[in-house]
Amino acid sequence: MTTTSRALPLAALGAAFAACYALISHAPLRPPTEVAMPEGVSFIPEAAPLYLVMLPAGWFLPLLIRDEARYRACIRATVLAFALTTSLWLLIPTVLLRPPAPDGWLTAPWRLIACYDQPTNVFPCGHILAPTISAWFVGTERTSWRPWLALAWLAGAASIAMTWQHRPIDILAGTLIAGLAIAVCRRMQRS
Repeated sequence: MTTTSRALPLAALGAAFAACYALISHAPLRPPTEVAMPEGVSFIPEAAPLYLVMLPAGWFLPLLIRDEARYRACIRATVLAFALTTSLWLLIPTVLLRPPAPDGWLTAPWRLIACYDQPTNVFPCGHILAPTISAWFVGTERTSWRPWLALAWLAGAASIAMTWQHRPIDILAGTLIAGLAIAVCRRMQRS
């Protein structure tokens, strides 16, 4: 499969997931429950550039997977994880109250996020799904990359919490859903 023939379905999936997220955000089936960030989590809007790099990275990493069966398992795991997460968003709508960002050019990226990414669908964190799944499948093939993938994943997960996109519990729940999807699709891959 060529890079283009892989990139187009990934872009289509990403667009479909974003549309689904937006639809549920703007038209929840019932009023969302307000949740609060735990007191120990600092609000650091300057971490937004890291967050903005992590999101597309999760969608581009699968292009680096050489083995076709592993690539398909990665895509299936992403679809499964997003389906599970979307189901929870429909059943348990949540909204996280965020503070306003201070003025200044360092916080401009966060203000951009705040304009377009409403603080809804908080539990579980959907932003961690593609980065987790992609990093896992790339790391199984490119073992020397594992430390760098793990470090990038940790930095990305931290940026989600520091920008108050999701609480740590939401990130953990999203990571567990991604792990479940990985396990299911790896088992299917071996069958």
